[in-house]
Formats: sequence, C-alpha cells, structure tokens
Amino acid sequence: MQAKVATSPSILLMLMLSSITILVVQGWLDWSTFTQRILSFASIVITYLLRPSIPPSPHLNFDILHYIMRELPTQDLCAAALVCREWACATQAPLYSNIFLDTSLSNAPLLSRTMTTCLHLRPLVRSLTVTIGIDTRDIALVDWLRLLPEDSVREFKIRQLIYEEDFATFILQSPFLRSVRRFECGGVFLRRGEHLENCFMLPQMSKSREVDSLSPKLFMNLSQTLAISKFEETSIVFSFCPQAATCLPRNQSSRITMQTRPLSF
Repeated sequence: MQAKVATSPSILLMLMLSSITILVVQGWLDWSTFTQRILSFASIVITYLLRPSIPPSPHLNFDILHYIMRELPTQDLCAAALVCREWACATQAPLYSNIFLDTSLSNAPLLSRTMTTCLHLRPLVRSLTVTIGIDTRDIALVDWLRLLPEDSVREFKIRQLIYEEDFATFILQSPFLRSVRRFECGGVFLRRGEHLENCFMLPQMSKSREVDSLSPKLFMNLSQTLAISKFEETSIVFSFCPQAATCLPRNQSSRITMQTRPLSF
C-alpha cells in the first residue's frame, strides 16, 4: 500500500522552484523568464497565506431552526427553502400545515402533483381549505385528498361551485376525514341524502352531544333550508335530528316522512 503524503503550499512552491532551476541550468529557460515565473509564484503564495480566515458556520439546532421558520411569512419560507437542504426540511412543516386549494387557479395542478408524489408532505397538513371552481371538470386536481392519512387534518373546509360534477362521494370516503374536528362545506358539495348521511357517520360527529343544545331558532333555519333544498332525501336529516322537524311549519312538517332511526349523536 502506498502512503498518502499531504502537500502544503510551501512544499509545492519548493518543487516548482527546483523544477524551474533545473530548466534554467539546462538552458531551457532564460533568466528573464525565470524571474517572471518566480515573481508570479511568489504572489500566488503570498495571496494564499494572507487571505482572511473564514470561521466555520455555527450549527443551528433543528428545533430552534424549526421554531424560527414558523414565525416567517409564506413568501420568506419559500425563499428560505432554497438556501440549503437543512432549511428546506425545516420549512416543510409551516409551509404545508395550512393548504389552500382553488381549482380555478393556475397553481392547482402543481399542488396536486406535489401532494401526489411527495408522501412525506401529506402527514404535515393540519388545515385544508378547498374551493372547487365552476369550470372544474378534472377530478385529478382533488384526487390527492383521499391520499391524506388519518390523524393528519384537523380542520377541513370545502366549497363546490360546479353542480354537474360529484366530488363529495369520494372525498367523504377519504381517511383523513375520520380525524377532522371541524368540517365546513358550502355551495353544492352536499347534493344527495347519502352525502349528508356520510357526514353524520363520521366518528367525531357520531360522538358529539352538541346537537341537543342547539337553539330552536337554529333548528328552524336548518329545517326551512332543507325543506326548499334539492336534497333527494331530506328526511335523512330529521332521522338524525328529530328536533329539526318539530321546528318546521305545520304544513311543511306534514309532508316529511320521518324515519324510525335512533339518534346517535
């Protein structure tokens, strides 16, 4: 085995000088060229020796770095993620904890592709707000929602503006909904009785007791809204909330077929 010898700048300079001297003695170089080479090598060595020493960058604890990143605005987080790999890892949690998806925006396909291909980002999502635009026909833009794992999302808001497409059927079967603590939906997201029934079947909803404490005025608003809505099975609501049917006007409540299903809230 051959031993590796570390060469310092001074040793390299001595080797160069000795090589040049040999060339001068043998007549391959004249003295003027020799002098120029000596001065050139000397300036290089002096510049190297006099350069200011750069202290090593102090290592920042990842927990401290993560705490700092949480206080930065989104624009600064995006810039910090480009600095180095360590900073990129520290910015992932604050960047992806709150996701806003609007299918009508130009960045919707990029977000969908990112969440579909990057498995490590999905458990970071805690709050998810989705708006399905009126021109949305591509289900792939929201298909990644059912890839989100359980025990990830805590708050989920969705609003659907297009009536022709059914997004609720597969979204309500997504695993992440089982751990959602706050669920809001608007527009025409819930269009059929089975959609609403799936909402009431969610674990957090089935364990709730807050429905018993709702005011009669709130029940009245709910009942009147459902009575004039386009739900195919409006009576499913009253099977879970009999109080809502009692708040309807007499001429409307007489047209509702009550189901004998026990209240499971």
